[in-house]
Amino acid sequence: MVWVSSSALAGETAGETAGETAGEAADAPAVSPSMSTDRKKECVADYESGQRARNASNFVTAKKHFLACAQTQCPAIVRKDCAQWLSEVGQAAPTVVFAAQHRGVDISGVRVYVDGDLLTDGLDGRALEVNPGRHTFRFEAEGFETIEQVVLVREGEHNRRVGVSLLRPGEIANSGEPLVRRRKDLPVLSYILGGVGVASAGVFAGFGIKGMNGKSDLDKLGCKPNCDPARTSVIKRDFVIADVGLAVGIASLGTAAILLFTRGYEDPATTSRVRIDVAPVQGGGAAMLSGRF
Repeated sequence: MVWVSSSALAGETAGETAGETAGEAADAPAVSPSMSTDRKKECVADYESGQRARNASNFVTAKKHFLACAQTQCPAIVRKDCAQWLSEVGQAAPTVVFAAQHRGVDISGVRVYVDGDLLTDGLDGRALEVNPGRHTFRFEAEGFETIEQVVLVREGEHNRRVGVSLLRPGEIANSGEPLVRRRKDLPVLSYILGGVGVASAGVFAGFGIKGMNGKSDLDKLGCKPNCDPARTSVIKRDFVIADVGLAVGIASLGTAAILLFTRGYEDPATTSRVRIDVAPVQGGGAAMLSGRF
């Protein structure tokens, strides 16, 4: 790296000041001599500090200094060098894209620290600049365990992805098998209600047909409205029982359907899984019981 000191700039900036004053007086805003001198001193300070940071591979800090001394208020020679170095440092500075998930779902409210210093208080998918070297990245999110990851970031490496899987306190990490969301088993009540609903439908159909047959027989006799009270009473009873069976059947089957579609999902990380495997062996068979608890 080429080092240019403030003493090397002294002659150029001194002569340049007179030229700039004559050439830019018509366009430049009025600035007091003391303010102009102070600003140029700041430009030279950023010029030197940026070079020191760049030579130490502290590209993030160097970029800030070069950006400051590339402004129009700085002498032309300073601006020229700083603009060139700013471009070079931008290419050399590595960038990292952080990602955090929980059970396959992206989490954005995550604070990321690099070597103990806060780098960002949230993830939005954009790349962030870091200095090259070995870094310890710490991920913190409310309601989740803190996770640290050591990563070697290389100079000139752009859009390096660093991702973590967050866990809630006490949650079991995935053992390697794919996590599949599985619906919870149907509660016993849903089976009972389903059975009641089917039985009630049978009651409705049976007594409804019986009542309709009885009514048809009376219609054939033509006794209305002087039919036998005992027979009409039986027919009315059959219709009432059929109506009650219909109401109970609709209510039972409807409740069973609600339980079916609102049962939710199991947490694959905490659900016990038991499996029975049967395999043929010489002279018979063998059964094995395995599971995850």
